[in-house]
Amino acid sequence: MVGPYSDLGHPKELDARRPIQLNHDLFDHDALVFAPYGADLSLTLTEPESGHGVTVLTSGNPFVGVWSQYPNTGNFLCIEPWWGLADGVDSDGQLTHKPAMNQLAPGGVANYQFSIRPF
Repeated sequence: MVGPYSDLGHPKELDARRPIQLNHDLFDHDALVFAPYGADLSLTLTEPESGHGVTVLTSGNPFVGVWSQYPNTGNFLCIEPWWGLADGVDSDGQLTHKPAMNQLAPGGVANYQFSIRPF
């Protein structure tokens, strides 16, 4: 990701099998976007001193965004399932050309779910 635009052609690789050490600069280019492409995904945030935290479980969504305020500092981290993305770096501004756009036929129905478990 580069600034407020999606850059799917240049992903940043993270080893999700090991804990990611959070720091403010991790978000200097905007959100971290995980792409489970419909598979179940579980992300856990733990505060090391207390052992308390939260687990966000997603199912069926194509993306999960993890972000915090930058360049200002904020005492929060957001984990959210996403069903779409920001405009790409090569966006032409046309809504129908936007990457990862969801469309339903007239009268169509879509169901999405996620859960949040504090501990």
